[in-house]
Parts: sequence; structure tokens; C-alpha cells
Amino acid sequence: MTGLAVGGLADSIDPDASSPLTWVGLGIGYAALAAGPSAGRWYAGEGRHALTWTLVRGAGISAAGGGIYLAFDAYDDDRALVPGVLLAAAGTVAFTVGLYWDLADAHRAAHRANRRARQTSPSMTVLPVPGGAAVTLRSTF
Repeated sequence: MTGLAVGGLADSIDPDASSPLTWVGLGIGYAALAAGPSAGRWYAGEGRHALTWTLVRGAGISAAGGGIYLAFDAYDDDRALVPGVLLAAAGTVAFTVGLYWDLADAHRAAHRANRRARQTSPSMTVLPVPGGAAVTLRSTF
């Protein structure tokens, strides 16, 4: 949802998208919208799955946006209306499937990560605390 917030903020500040910063804000928003649902997969150590579904969602967002542009803004006449609507529909389906798969399987990914963590040997790790001069000691058994 952070991606929607960033994109909405960028659009509300500059609705005509005349500033390069607006395009940067929209790009960050769309990237967060595509990659955000896979954040737990990265954390759980399932990088290939996270990358695959992030690319599916990113392609879906791109296809939906391109289809909307093609259908309504690319030409003055209606010759691209049907292909644009079909492209937008296909992109929306791809995004929705990618979102559903990551959200529906998230609890199983957490269980798999926990199972892998239990199977590791005991270890002790020293971790720096972000933004501070402290150190955290973490151990697994």
C-alpha cells in the first residue's frame, strides 16, 4: 500500500506530471506496488520466488498502464480502443494473480522459513543496531 500512497502523493502534488520529480515519485510508487507484496519472501530467503512474482506484477502494471494509454490517449480515433482494453485487462489479471499468489502463500513461506531456521546448527551473531552505537547479540539453538 505504500506504493499507492507514494504514487498518489506524487500525482496530487503535480497532476500534470510536468516535473521530473513527479515521474520519479510515480516510478518509486509503482516499483513499491510491484515489489512490496514480495518483501516477506525476501526475508524468508525465497529470493527466486520473490523476483519472479515481482516481475509478473511489474509487467502487469506496465501492461495495464500501456493498455489504458493505448485505448484512450494514443490516437484521436477509436482504432486502438479494443486492443488497449484487452492489454489493460491482461495486465490487470497478471498483477492480480501475482498479488494473490504472494498473499495466499505467505503463511506457508513463513512456516518453511521457520522450519529451515530450526534445522540450522546453533550459532551466535553480533548485529549492529541501526541508528545507534549499540550492538545486539543474537543466538539460535
